[in-house]
Amino acid sequence: MTNATEPEVAGPNYRVRALLRGLALLSCFGPTTRELSLSELAERAELDKGTALRLLDGLVHERFLRRDDARGKYCVGSRVLEIAAGYAGPMALLDIADASLRELALASNQTAALAVMEDGELLQIAVQYPNRALRRHTTVGERFPFHCTSMGKAIAALYSPEEVDALVSARGLPQVTEHTILDRDALVADLELTRARGYAFDAQEFALGLCCVGVAVRDHSGTPVASISIAGPAGEFGGEQLDRYVALVRDTGATISDRLRFRPV
Repeated sequence: MTNATEPEVAGPNYRVRALLRGLALLSCFGPTTRELSLSELAERAELDKGTALRLLDGLVHERFLRRDDARGKYCVGSRVLEIAAGYAGPMALLDIADASLRELALASNQTAALAVMEDGELLQIAVQYPNRALRRHTTVGERFPFHCTSMGKAIAALYSPEEVDALVSARGLPQVTEHTILDRDALVADLELTRARGYAFDAQEFALGLCCVGVAVRDHSGTPVASISIAGPAGEFGGEQLDRYVALVRDTGATISDRLRFRPV
């Protein structure tokens, strides 16, 4: 709990501190915390009550919070809801991609997945299974290295060389199977091939006996915001069957990107 007295002159440093403290107060609310008192907010944000009250008054005035004077409770205000309506993160992407991902799993008879790049790793946010017992089992929330998955390589292929180097420096190229790419130059070559042909391929690089085909999903600015893939037994990913899988995945990726207003040049 800080007991520092706030300065009267609101200079740049003070305004930054006030902003951060205001955000700390807003962050106290969540799905299971709908209402809080002044004392509860001050304690959670580690502020003295006087400072918390001044900041809360400003947040209430700007409609970021609402105050029930009769009960002495604060809750989230309408301004927060207005801002949240513009959020286009994973949940919005799920709404857009869900039906297409389900159709892809059924058409390919393989496990279909949707992932986003987060902190240099692939975070899987959706999975759809085919109607058969033999299938790739995976779960929402799993994280994967970017360099040995088709979804990771599909996104990284659209990054700049500097962005790829930053990923490699931050995460390295850990070996997962005997087929994992371990050399930066070999990875760059694979990404160049991926970019040229329009899809990424994981040839047992993440799991022995498993192959995957992936493509990037791009938004209105052309930024790769996610990727989709299908995964299944390695023996089924060859010849004309592979060509069919590639076509299905590319078409699905294009459909989702189109819904995000991406327009290829």
